[in-house]
Amino acid sequence: MQDEEAEAGSANRYFLEAHNVVALPRSASGREERALPVGTPVLGVFPGTTTFYRATVLAAPRRLPTGEFDGYTLQFEDDEVEGGQGRPVDFRHVVPVPS
Repeated sequence: MQDEEAEAGSANRYFLEAHNVVALPRSASGREERALPVGTPVLGVFPGTTTFYRATVLAAPRRLPTGEFDGYTLQFEDDEVEGGQGRPVDFRHVVPVPS
């Protein structure tokens, strides 16, 4: 793994064992992936960032006519979004919390 945002002079390459890597969905295709149900604890990319944070699924994605899934609605821990409506997150940017 390489950190593209590493500061000059610091290490920017890291080696991880396979059991420490969480695989992202390859696509939003219903033929390849399954949607996680409401209430599932997940890691999701917080909107506007490239960082995964703990969250809970508030609304599962719907299957579109194309066969793909639209996005999840997530409630991120310590996020005080107005109205408690959660935040939309692309299907490919949500994974179950590793056990």
